[in-house]
Amino acid sequence: MPKYSGHEIQAEAVYEELSRTKPSQPKIGPDYLEKLRIRFLDTRYNREDPRLLGVPLDSESENQSVQSSSAVDTTENTNTDTTENTKTDTIVDIATTDSTEINITGQETVGLNSVTLKDFEDVLYANALAKRPMEAEQTLELMKKYNITPSVKCYTHLMDTYANVHDINNVISTFKRIQENNLIPTMHSYAVIIKAFVQELRMDDAFVIFNSIKKMDGLPQPIFSSLIGGCIKSNQIDKAWDVFDSMRLSYHQADEVTFSLMIHACAKRGETERALNLFEEMTDYQLYPTDVTFNTLIHACAKRPDYFDEAFSLLHQMQDNYGFHPDIITYNTLLTACARKGNLAKARLIFETIMEKEKSDEATGSLVPDQHTYRSLFWCYANYQPPSLQKTRAATTTPVIESNNALVEASVFLPKMPEMRSEVVQESTLLFNYMMNQGIPLTTHLLTSYLGVHVFQKQTANVLHIYDTLFTQYGVEKDVTTYFDMLRFCYMTKDKTLTWRVWEEYQDFLEKRRLAYQTQADDSLIQQKSIEASRLKDQLESGWTEDKQREMVILMANTLAITDDLKHSLSILRSHFHSRQLHKIPKFNEVQTVYTKCIQLEDEEAKNELVILCKKLQRKKPRP
Repeated sequence: MPKYSGHEIQAEAVYEELSRTKPSQPKIGPDYLEKLRIRFLDTRYNREDPRLLGVPLDSESENQSVQSSSAVDTTENTNTDTTENTKTDTIVDIATTDSTEINITGQETVGLNSVTLKDFEDVLYANALAKRPMEAEQTLELMKKYNITPSVKCYTHLMDTYANVHDINNVISTFKRIQENNLIPTMHSYAVIIKAFVQELRMDDAFVIFNSIKKMDGLPQPIFSSLIGGCIKSNQIDKAWDVFDSMRLSYHQADEVTFSLMIHACAKRGETERALNLFEEMTDYQLYPTDVTFNTLIHACAKRPDYFDEAFSLLHQMQDNYGFHPDIITYNTLLTACARKGNLAKARLIFETIMEKEKSDEATGSLVPDQHTYRSLFWCYANYQPPSLQKTRAATTTPVIESNNALVEASVFLPKMPEMRSEVVQESTLLFNYMMNQGIPLTTHLLTSYLGVHVFQKQTANVLHIYDTLFTQYGVEKDVTTYFDMLRFCYMTKDKTLTWRVWEEYQDFLEKRRLAYQTQADDSLIQQKSIEASRLKDQLESGWTEDKQREMVILMANTLAITDDLKHSLSILRSHFHSRQLHKIPKFNEVQTVYTKCIQLEDEEAKNELVILCKKLQRKKPRP
């Protein structure tokens, strides 16, 4: 037996200590929220119940009033001179314009002679809330008939009515009517037109208005909330931060709404640490996080697999400390976390919890599985690695949890967790059939996620049936993700014929989209901007952004290469990148399949062309 010196024994002990696997420490402690000493405002329930106010259950200040979170409302509240207890929504019945009496909900019928300008302003405000532009226009006509001149506030409420039904053209025309009637638009008038532009993702126009008024006094905070929300929705996250920072520096302290929006911006980029910092800063300002804030914070954790446990920890702390009632948004967010993690066991338990609460007295109508619920579940099935593919069961980070099918109809889940790919697809099919029986509308995203289960679980039997038959049978349009999943299927099966068919159908899809949003020479500037805004919205919703098109081109090149078609593989890369149709160049590791196939086929000419192509594309621009 060899002898070791004291130093060698000590070094070996240190090495063993360093190499020993240590349990990971949670990034959010079990008392995270308790230490922050927050007060929570649940905006979804009756505020008369202290438990639903979000006050900590052991708080000594249960009876204190809770400040409501700011709403993104860009119009003036015409009832600011009345107390909240006496304020009522006013609805006018003007089915005929020759009426001599007007009925205001909750009040007695009064003659028009006793109705004031403010009463009409209240009626227009109510129509804006009810999204009734026709009735609002009739109200204006009635005012003129009885010699009551509409104020700028009346026109602003009419603008907001049109904005609430996404009628941007009438918002603009109503704004012009203010000027035509020799009235001066108020800050709230500008706020409404900014809101309308933001809703249509016409962010350039929104910022033109904003830049023209930003030096005026009294710039209301909802304008900033609207701009930030639009930037986030249009994936202009850096611009959202610019607006947020500018607001805090020169105009307003951030409120619950803007903090929640920026936490959502962090979630979109997977910047969970930054989201948590914002949340802690929010509590430092004694602001009350709302249910929206917490759902967004959970979403920020759910976006990162390494924060998977923390997402559930936040929910449990909210339930234990504040009596928080998760809604379908909360559960859908946790299901997306399970999908990213591939944790089917926990996803099944979440779905069972939803079903149980839906049937119990606890359900309030807001806890019903929707298309997002099923989409996340199908995504989870697609990413799930059954035990037969794992080296050992102990290698999984989360133990397998058997579901209690007594909570759900027996036809939804298999008796046990799926242990093979075929069982994963079998259970997803049961879920799909159950979903259809529940009358859930079949959308592009939903059917594509179901297709993805078959593709990523490599169960090829029904892939073509779903792609060729079900989309047509249910009248569901395919999108870029549909074609992307099918190209992945072609890559796995090395089906060259199907590859070209899918690619041609994808090109037809792009061509139809381009033609649909092509402007004409005689289009006005407003029409051109409207078409461009519609194109941007459709790109984001249908997934034909430049980044996604780039992924499709690279996948197509790799798929052709794996079928030994290097000629067309290089041609695809050349035509899309060398001609600068797509600006973000591919990296060598992204076309590794093409390069490997060049070596396998000993095609030096193709290999050199690929190297030259990538080098040309990746060549640094010369300094000016």
